[in-house]
Amino acid sequence: MKKCQFCRESIDEDAIVCKYCKNKQRVLPPMTIDEKKHLIKSTLIILGVLVIYFILYFISVMINDSQNRRLITNEKKQSKNDKETYIVKSSIPVDSIFNLSSDEYYVLFYNSSDMYFDYLFNSYHGSTDIYSVILDSESSNKIITNGKSNSKASSVDELRINGTTLMQIKKGINVRYIEDVSAIKDILLEQ
Repeated sequence: MKKCQFCRESIDEDAIVCKYCKNKQRVLPPMTIDEKKHLIKSTLIILGVLVIYFILYFISVMINDSQNRRLITNEKKQSKNDKETYIVKSSIPVDSIFNLSSDEYYVLFYNSSDMYFDYLFNSYHGSTDIYSVILDSESSNKIITNGKSNSKASSVDELRINGTTLMQIKKGINVRYIEDVSAIKDILLEQ
């Protein structure tokens, strides 16, 4: 005797239709050894792929988490005399370029769509504070030019930027004006 697959009543072992609920019984042929091996192999492949997927996912989460920790606005840095200092990294409005409280700092001008310079700015670990001005923001319109830039600017009114630029400012004075992308990259990658 076996139980009906639908009503769970006891029926004959050879019954094709249940005499109680009149449902046809499904008869599954026994699996061959090759079919069992194939099923086990397929299951192991699927499990292996899932394990690899979760390992890669975990690695990407860890990498992303470590990059996010670097993007914190104030990063602790050790100075030469082992006192903790903080390197400031933040976006600033155009009007404040020459009058920040730091004695020496960089200002990186770039478009928000330029992910490479956004990455360089956020991964900067140098010893000098760095600020960014996003060129395609409305407040930057007054300093953008398609013509000649002004590398000798001493105020926001005189400042003209023509693309990605890095300025070094000491005590409110423009001491370095770099438009060469590879030179900017070298400075930002110095650590």
